[in-house]
Amino acid sequence: MCIRDRVLGVHIEAASTLQEFYVSPNPVTNEAKISLVLKDKSISKGNIEFYDSKGNLVLNMESELESNNIFNSHLLTSDLLSGVYFLKFNTLKGVIPLGKIVVNK
Repeated sequence: MCIRDRVLGVHIEAASTLQEFYVSPNPVTNEAKISLVLKDKSISKGNIEFYDSKGNLVLNMESELESNNIFNSHLLTSDLLSGVYFLKFNTLKGVIPLGKIVVNK
């Protein structure tokens, strides 16, 4: 079952697509590594989107498959203010909600 997001449209059900997601470190001060592992082997690239607490898109990072359905991205927080951000992975198949990070500068 897919859920509909009022801002972004149709979501892929995260439980059936996302195997693992983590940000290290979290809270983030200057930089962090974002990793996700997908169960769907047909997804080879996408964008990690960062939304602030008001639902505004504040950062969009391209991410490509490295190996074994693993996507790794390097985040620099220079363009982000301190606060909580909600992450989504946008692919050609739909949007996968990931989770949140905290930026403390």
